[in-house]
Parts: sequence; C-alpha cells; structure tokens
Amino acid sequence: MFKQLFAISTLLVLQVPAHGASFDCAKASTNVETLICGDRGLSELDSKLSARYALALKEDGDQRILRKQQRTWLHENRNRCLDSACLRASYLQRIGQFDWLTTKAEDVSLCEEFRAHYNHRMLELHKYALEEKEIDQGDANWTIPDTDIDGDKVNDQILLFRSGSGSRIPSDNSTFTMALSATGKTYTIEAQGFWVIHYKSTYYLLTGDAHEEGEEREVIRLDRTGTRKLCTFECRLPSGQCGTR
Repeated sequence: MFKQLFAISTLLVLQVPAHGASFDCAKASTNVETLICGDRGLSELDSKLSARYALALKEDGDQRILRKQQRTWLHENRNRCLDSACLRASYLQRIGQFDWLTTKAEDVSLCEEFRAHYNHRMLELHKYALEEKEIDQGDANWTIPDTDIDGDKVNDQILLFRSGSGSRIPSDNSTFTMALSATGKTYTIEAQGFWVIHYKSTYYLLTGDAHEEGEEREVIRLDRTGTRKLCTFECRLPSGQCGTR
C-alpha cells in the first residue's frame, strides 16, 4: 500500500507544470531532469536556452556544427552536474553563447575568440584597451599616444573624435583617424562608438561601446597596410539584451 501511494505521489509531482521547461517533466528520467523540473529558475533557463538554440538553428549556416556543439554541452557539461548551482552556471554559460551572431569572419578562429568575449560583456578585453589622452585639437578630442601600429619604431598618430563630452556612446557617429609614419597614409573610420586594443601582439579597433550593449559590433585590424575588417557580429536578441543574464 505504501509503495502504491509513493508511486502515485511521485507521478503527481512529475506532472506538475515545469514552469517553462522545454521538455515534458512527466517523462523526466535522470537526476538532471528532475532537478530542472523541481526548480522554477532552472526550468525557465532551460526554456530560454531552448528558444535561443532554435533561433540559432534557423539563422546559422552550418547546423551540423551547432547540433554537435549542443550535444557536447549536454553530455560533457550539463549532464555532469549534481546540484542546482552547477546546472544554473552551466545554463547561463551556454545561453550567452547564442547572444551574438557572426555575420562576417575573415579569420574564423579569431572571430570566435572575440565573439566569446562579447558574449561575456568583454570583461577580459578591457585589460587590452589602450590608454587615451584627452586633447583639444578641433577635429579630435582624444588621442592614443606612444603607439607604433606599423612597426617602424616611430609612433603613429591616432586621433579620436567623439561628439558630446567624449562619451563612448555619442549621439552622432564618432571618427577614428590613423596616420602611419612608415607610409604617410591616413585612414579614417566612422562608428557609433569605438575603442582600440592591443591583443596578442596586434592592434584592433572595436566598434560599439566597451561597457554597453549594442546591436552590431565590428573587429578591424590595424597594421602597416592600413585597416581591415575581420569580423562583424549582430545581436540576435531584442535591442539591448545581448550579454544579459
């Protein structure tokens, strides 16, 4: 009699709505699935990830790679969790990987590195940002001193013009100007906010704000040949939501 009551009560528990889980909790058969079904927050994260994964399958070019990555995450990350805290961390990390869509990648591996940084609010990239100095030069209000882009051991001129009070998110497009000492050539780029980093021995101009979310980001390489756009990323979520948890 006790076993029958226990079986009935267990079935009732499993049939309770899963607070938005992407699978049928009545069929939960593993410890991980049971933990998800018993936690409203985890169920909502599971549903959120399912929606982002479905959107990625619809938008990304090679679904085979995406499906393989998802299976790997399930088997080697999520399903190894033994408690709710581990599952929450696993879901948050995986959800973030779907925030930004790569629409242009001249260097696939490098662009994937940058996309990973963007998905985590670029916390690690901040330490590579070059120091800027405020100036008053009419066509520029910031400069980056002591920077040798072209490798001729002579500092190149980097001028930045930001409208307003030098805000990284100006009301109008800002202007980046680079004059190379080796060739005497000048290159100009307009963007709605930007910053320059020195990452793995190479200089890059990153468009978009370093601290706020935007709808599109670009990675532009700076070297002795000038400027070259390597990556373009678009936020696949509603405006302002990329990188949020």
